[in-house]
Amino acid sequence: MRPDPYKYPGIDLPLRYFPQKYEYPDDPDQSMKFYIGGHPDFDESWSNLLPVREVAMMILVDRLTDKPNWHDKVFNDEIVAKWRNEALNLPEDAVYSIIVQDKQNLMIPQRTRLITEKAFDNCVAELKAKAEFFKNTGLIYTLNGNRVNEYPEPKTFTVGKTLTVIKSDTVVSSDLHHDQASEPDWHPWTNEMVQDLIHPSMYPFVYDRSKFIHREVVRVSNAIEKWSGKGDVPSRDSEESADGAPDVYWSEKYQWLPANLSFQVDSTVKFASYVNNLHPKKYPDIYGVIEKVIDIAIPAWDHALTGQVLVKDLEDDNGFNAETLAAVGREKGPIQLTGRELNDEKDIMNRGISAGEALEEEGDAELLEKATIQLKWEKIRDPIIPEPKDYHKGLQVIVKMESIELTPDKPEFPAGGWHIEGQLNEHIVATALYYLDSENVTHSTLSFRMQTSSEQEELQMRLGPVTSKDPCVQDYGSVETVQGYLLAFPNTFQHRVSSFGLKDPSKPGHRRFIALWLVDPNMRIISTGNVPSQQLDWWFEALVGPNSQTVKGEMPADILQLLVEQGDAAAKLTQSRTRRLPREILDMICRAGLNVEGPMTDDEARQHRISLMEERSNFQKKSEDIIARTGYSFCEH
Repeated sequence: MRPDPYKYPGIDLPLRYFPQKYEYPDDPDQSMKFYIGGHPDFDESWSNLLPVREVAMMILVDRLTDKPNWHDKVFNDEIVAKWRNEALNLPEDAVYSIIVQDKQNLMIPQRTRLITEKAFDNCVAELKAKAEFFKNTGLIYTLNGNRVNEYPEPKTFTVGKTLTVIKSDTVVSSDLHHDQASEPDWHPWTNEMVQDLIHPSMYPFVYDRSKFIHREVVRVSNAIEKWSGKGDVPSRDSEESADGAPDVYWSEKYQWLPANLSFQVDSTVKFASYVNNLHPKKYPDIYGVIEKVIDIAIPAWDHALTGQVLVKDLEDDNGFNAETLAAVGREKGPIQLTGRELNDEKDIMNRGISAGEALEEEGDAELLEKATIQLKWEKIRDPIIPEPKDYHKGLQVIVKMESIELTPDKPEFPAGGWHIEGQLNEHIVATALYYLDSENVTHSTLSFRMQTSSEQEELQMRLGPVTSKDPCVQDYGSVETVQGYLLAFPNTFQHRVSSFGLKDPSKPGHRRFIALWLVDPNMRIISTGNVPSQQLDWWFEALVGPNSQTVKGEMPADILQLLVEQGDAAAKLTQSRTRRLPREILDMICRAGLNVEGPMTDDEARQHRISLMEERSNFQKKSEDIIARTGYSFCEH
């Protein structure tokens, strides 16, 4: 256990604490920041504008990686020839429409084909590289986002990072498919089209209502009997932040509760606190299944968030030069090179020779001196090796399970809206979606886009007058949501699901999936480790036994509060053979009284869910309106 508690936004830190504008509270020197999309001011989540042909090539590569055994077939010349013929002859209007779907004012130009012979050759080369990566990891890079927004000094080059969507249909074992698909406890709860098997909007953390314990003491095993009703209602720190995002981007009422996970010796994860809305005693097998999915999601998140670091010399497109290296690596350990020595080092590198070769050259005293300086660093430096970081805090993940049920009376599920996940309170940096089970439904896709800068003077210089009324977004195409697929992507990607319906309209159908939302690993937010289980019926059932009637939250305040405060003692008292109250009497007491502070009744939780969903709907609408109104700004000079 940490010697000191964490600092939590809304408790110890401003509610609108955002590490894009502040240092991380537990690691001020942390340089690997993760970003969140959804607002034009968040320039760290901008994408470059991409050529239409490049996006078309990404879409083609994605579709080819959906083919069975594509990673072997791409090395078969006969099969590749068939793919080539198919790609070069397919109509491209639909692909073009996908790429420019947000550009309503765009005049479609007369154009040549997007996928040409050369473009297809490049796609095959990329597929072969992806195949090797897939064979080693089981993961597929697809829809690579390109973000270039960091300018180290001197500004002769840019450092950018590709953010990407990761998919896989092999890293989830067949046993895991079977475990999830056959788990009877996952049956729908209601007769609605979308059924929340587990949803973080039920029993969230409610500011000025939920109990809170500053140390993360609530575990999976003791969440109910030991801790239900314990803790204090904290005072909220609502100090304003200076990041410029509208207030609606945060909630002053609610926060989804992640579960904490700890890393094990074998590098797997295990829940260190309960999953909100998943009973920790009734469903241990489902806890194990979710842990396995998270084990699979972690490397996918790693690749999706870190991608590839790209360095481009703005003066020389041939790659690195000495200026680049010197700017990136000024810290040389205890022996620091002076400005003159750095210039000498660059001079040697620009000549394309090593320091040792320079020493062997005769008649160049100046070069000899420079080479000596270079060797000074190469041979006698004492590099500072950083101590290993402590990863004791593990990860925080928000869990959702959902089932979309279609019937002959409700045969089609409508398309969703563009959105990022969560409000900024949750600090969600990445998503993983695992598609568990699909039956009698048509295929659907998940589309992706990113924001772009509104200042595109270079584009105007190259293309001439361009409309400035369209939103500043870059569409990246879509990925099919196939049963058994795991998709992972950063929360800089806005995304939306397409519509789908019943294949056979006379029979019902469904699609079920797990959504995992990764909280910024450099942050710590309020979790189920701090908030005892808030379900009153869980606590009451643990107290009186599993066969009692459903708790309505109607118990005399003094009686219920006393029982809640007694915790373990009350449980032991009622479970004693000699002192246990008859269940009928307990049920009658439960029906007769009033609600109190502490655990929530189901009715109260549902009211909070409606309020939370209304608030987040306003947030998504506000976010989309801001993006839609932010057009390209072209200078007139």
